[in-house]
Amino acid sequence: MKKILFVSNETSLNGAGRSLLELALALKDRYAISFLLPDEQGLLVQELKRAQLPWQTFPLVSQLYRVGGWRRLWLNLRLLPSIRRYIDHGEFDIVHLNTSAVRWAAPAAALSQARVVWYLREYFTHLVKRSVTRWLVSWVADEVIVNSAALKANLKYPDAVVVYPGFRFGAGEPAPLPGTNRILYIGRVSREKGIDDLIAAVRQLPQELDWHLDLVGECTDPEHYHQLMAEGDLRNRLILHGFQAEVEWFIDAATVLVLPSRRESFGRVLVEAFARGRPVVATRVGGIPEIVDPECGILVEAGDSVGLAKSLLALLTEQTRARQMGMHGFQKVKQKFSAEKMVTLMTDIYERL
Repeated sequence: MKKILFVSNETSLNGAGRSLLELALALKDRYAISFLLPDEQGLLVQELKRAQLPWQTFPLVSQLYRVGGWRRLWLNLRLLPSIRRYIDHGEFDIVHLNTSAVRWAAPAAALSQARVVWYLREYFTHLVKRSVTRWLVSWVADEVIVNSAALKANLKYPDAVVVYPGFRFGAGEPAPLPGTNRILYIGRVSREKGIDDLIAAVRQLPQELDWHLDLVGECTDPEHYHQLMAEGDLRNRLILHGFQAEVEWFIDAATVLVLPSRRESFGRVLVEAFARGRPVVATRVGGIPEIVDPECGILVEAGDSVGLAKSLLALLTEQTRARQMGMHGFQKVKQKFSAEKMVTLMTDIYERL
């Protein structure tokens, strides 16, 4: 049985963390899985305890993001031999690096006896950062995986393998659309996620429509968004729910999910919405067009609040169309984005190393 070490930079259950956990749970009977984490906080650790999967922490990692310059370089140099010893003493066959944020573990993995798989999930807009990441990946990784064809093109790494994050479906058909006009956003509440564009869009919706917008996710600037809500008297229509570990209830209560991101390498929440039979409105950026086609959602240009408003209005007022789109999305993700398909592709990669 091969031993695989999953390295994650965070212990929350956001898109990247949840996908890594689902992969580990699906593979734990086939491989000996362990995790390397920066700390023991967060929902990911709770789930690892529940699944009886082992993990190890290196507290120095959390200090990396509190310092810069030479101090950060010094901490990285201190981490390198410790992590390398842990990998070699643990006799891991494969080190699976999750996202570019685990650069702190990359040199140790490269110098160890293990083979290295690096799964990249971030869309790079900064030329220098993209070039440095491409160089580091080419040195460290035996296999490079990306979560969309758009990211593969963005990274300009032709040997990268596209493996879409998989989703595990429950039994039965999705819940019917609710009778209320609820719009749902799930993700980080911030400017780069297009939340300002979304708020500008919902201001254009007719008041008599009795719509409501639920924002589910960590808010990076609560004062800014509370001010926007007050300016347009949106306090009775827009709700900041904060981070929620379980989002199925929110999806089932929504008529449409919206993802107005300025950049996005994939957009896992779109797959989650389709799995519950909900149509989507999203921006035409990154890997989103690989998920959303005209039969299951509406795409608009990033920053186009008018287009967002028109698309949301169409799905809120055309229930038959919204229902048909949601069911088409449900069938599409079962075929293209299932956890079983992700596991098969990842197993093929692990076995050939």
